This record gives sequence, structure tokens and C-alpha cells, in this order.
Amino acid sequence: MMENIVYYSDGRIDFLGTYATRTIRNKLRHDLWYTLGLNGSIKNDGTMLADTATELVKNRKDAYVAAEAMLEVLEEDGELSAEKVEEIISDMKSKDIWDEYIGVTMFVLRQGI
Repeated sequence: MMENIVYYSDGRIDFLGTYATRTIRNKLRHDLWYTLGLNGSIKNDGTMLADTATELVKNRKDAYVAAEAMLEVLEEDGELSAEKVEEIISDMKSKDIWDEYIGVTMFVLRQGI
């Protein structure tokens, strides 16, 4: 299911528009937004009013920015390639304890190639 999750640069989380049926996506989106509150307090149109108490949205946004910076360094060093990105992701996943927001980092790195 993780491959069907989308992270936005503003820290929000969502599902791919092509995942499952529209009914299932809307149910899952409702669970993300309202039941779990993973995008903070939001209006019905998806506009964020406030972050969560633990700043999930801010922390996802920070992880997104950090991953973009990793891509920029790889690009500047002439090392940006699908193989290098997958090597970095493999190294991150091989740890006994994964870094916080690893899903955001993996998503951004894979989008950058």
C-alpha cells in the first residue's frame, strides 16, 4: 500500500488518484484526513487549518525538503541515477530502526529520478 501513498511538499499525505476505485480512495482519504487526522485540522475542501499536536505535517514537510536537498547534492556531484537512489533507499531500509519519516524520504527520492 505504501507505493500508493503520495506526499506533498507542504507536508500533506494522500493516496494516488489512480489507487483503487474512487469510492475506496474517498473512504481512505476520509480516514486519513478526519478519522486519523494525519493532515492536521482541515476544512472539507482539504485546506489545512492547523497542524497536528505532534507537528506531523511540519515534520513530513521537513523530511520532504531534506530529501530534495539530497537529490540536489547528488545532481551537483554527478551521482544522481536510479541505481544510486535505490542504493540509498536500501541502506536506509537495512537499519534495525528506520529513520522517522522514511516513507516521505523514499517517495521524494524516487520521484526525483
